[in-house]
Amino acid sequence: MSASYKATGINLKGVPMGENDRLLTVLTAEYGLIRAIAPGSRKHESSLRGRSGVFVVNHLLLIKGKSLDKIIQAESIASYPGLSQDLGKLTAAQYLAELVLYQAMGDQPQSVLFGLIQAYLSALEGAQADGVLPLLVEGMVTLLRLAGVAPEVNLCAVTRQPLRQTRTDGWQVGFHPSAGGVVSLAAFEQICDRERRFRGSSGDPSFPNDPAIPHNGERFGGGERFGSGAIAPSALSAGGNPPLSRRVRQSTAPYRAAPPVAGTRLTAAEWQLLRQVATRDAMAAKNTTLPTDFSYAQGSYAQGSYAQGDCAPDTYAQETWLAVERSLRYYAQYHFERLIQSASLIDACFAPLPSTLLPPA
Repeated sequence: MSASYKATGINLKGVPMGENDRLLTVLTAEYGLIRAIAPGSRKHESSLRGRSGVFVVNHLLLIKGKSLDKIIQAESIASYPGLSQDLGKLTAAQYLAELVLYQAMGDQPQSVLFGLIQAYLSALEGAQADGVLPLLVEGMVTLLRLAGVAPEVNLCAVTRQPLRQTRTDGWQVGFHPSAGGVVSLAAFEQICDRERRFRGSSGDPSFPNDPAIPHNGERFGGGERFGSGAIAPSALSAGGNPPLSRRVRQSTAPYRAAPPVAGTRLTAAEWQLLRQVATRDAMAAKNTTLPTDFSYAQGSYAQGSYAQGDCAPDTYAQETWLAVERSLRYYAQYHFERLIQSASLIDACFAPLPSTLLPPA
């Protein structure tokens, strides 16, 4: 790059720097992830003040620096003000932005990631309340596939045998990050036993800052919380789709200890939903199209838009989407080796209120 260069980028992160400046982390289509100073952008009269906000898309003119670049001119071309008016939408947008930051690369084009984050931000801004969580879940699946670590959802990731639902009441399947996706309950228990033994022999303490989230109000044996680095992944699958980029552990955030490995159990409805979202994402990847059809953002989860041979209900309860998000959250944290900070607000935004807190009918 020359001393000055032009780029089109979206601000994914901003922190104060000095008295009047702001340090931005910008995803550009041309050069990938860059860190640049927006001089004087915290002053009220600065022309960069509004253009340095998070989720603002700009045409930029920058000067190359030794360690940090400097923005000398910015022209806004898009923003998403509706996100800041709804805590759930803003949390979901920040959640997806973290995943983008964890896999984005610098010094090379990132046009696919750039297009994806804009598409999801636009869909989130216009979504109804019950469409935000579905958008987040599909965004997670899409970004995991793009990073080359999409979970296996159809076969047991350990035995590579098809998983079949044997009954409708109480049937469950395991989902474990270290195995690479869904596993049979027998394989799930074996993984949990190995991790319990590993934790006991290494003296690895539990992680009080990341408490286990009960599944449907119950704690399940061995799968709720584990120490870091329990076992190496035995199988990783991209769901049959070639990854669009190699796995990258690059982040502008300071390094944190690896998050705990958390396995979960999925009910029949939760597993079916995960399969349907992954199938839809795989079809979009095969057609090399960006996910611009967000019909479910309007609260419509049509069976015909997802399933292939599944007898699924036309809609899923929000609790089902939330359970799938939790499983994918642990999976993403394990493979990106970073905690998703925005995830701490997901339960506050979307978890149903206890019956004792509900207003009288």
